[in-house]
Amino acid sequence: MAEHLLITGASGFLGWKLAHIARRRFRVSGLCHAHNSAIPGVSLHQADLAQTHRIAPLLERIKPDAVIHLAAMSSPNQCEQQAALSQALNVDATEAIGRWCQQHAVPLVFSSSSQVYDGEQAPYSEHSPCAPRNRYGEQKLAAENALRRVCPQATVCRVPLMYGAAPPAAASSLQPVLQALHSGRPIKLFTDEIRSSLGARAAAEGLLRMLEVPAELLILAGDEALSRYEFGLRVAAYYGLDPAPLQPAKQADLPMAAGRPRDLTMRNARARSFGFRPLSVEDELRHADSLSAPGTAH
Repeated sequence: MAEHLLITGASGFLGWKLAHIARRRFRVSGLCHAHNSAIPGVSLHQADLAQTHRIAPLLERIKPDAVIHLAAMSSPNQCEQQAALSQALNVDATEAIGRWCQQHAVPLVFSSSSQVYDGEQAPYSEHSPCAPRNRYGEQKLAAENALRRVCPQATVCRVPLMYGAAPPAAASSLQPVLQALHSGRPIKLFTDEIRSSLGARAAAEGLLRMLEVPAELLILAGDEALSRYEFGLRVAAYYGLDPAPLQPAKQADLPMAAGRPRDLTMRNARARSFGFRPLSVEDELRHADSLSAPGTAH
């Protein structure tokens, strides 16, 4: 049983939540880059994973028993605009981490993305064909393939759009909605962009569980397929807030640098067979409330 867990991207939205949960079971170290959000009981190390030649020496110093690799440039638009940097972070760093884990027999769980699918043939399973519509999805798929070469025992978890409490320097899909609801400033939310959104608590618990399931490809996704607008309405109803600031919009109304898949509904049956249990939107929001107050650092 692993005792020392390393989380890359520990200062990001999901990594921050994962560290809070994992510290109850493991000695936890985290890698962060520009932002260092202190987490009691977690040892944080600053690292620029784009400098891939430094990854192996860093891991040698930390000496983890297991790794959950979350760090990435995760904005599809940013990936389009910064192709070389996003390639280094999303693909090359993943390969370097996988190679080290393979050489040291260290379990590795990698967080991939629903963006490996095209959004036109939902619902998706682990066996569905991949056809990314943007560079971010292409890089996540390339990282998956790199891990199959250099670290066959790694487990790849494809995750959807996520939401939940977040540290001050990070955000999920929840924070912009809450800010609009509290401020009254309008926010446009797509009615034609469907996601099997997943809360941070269920995602973190699922990633930890998959440390015990080597060499798998799994989908960690929520049970409900909601548009971004429908999600916003659920958030407003949960907090008893006026939904008027939430304005329905179409993808075509807001042109962006990256292609946006329309429907990324995913099936989670295989992950469920290994003990993965997603929560409802309302239950995830209750867990978010336990870490931060509405309208602040959700």
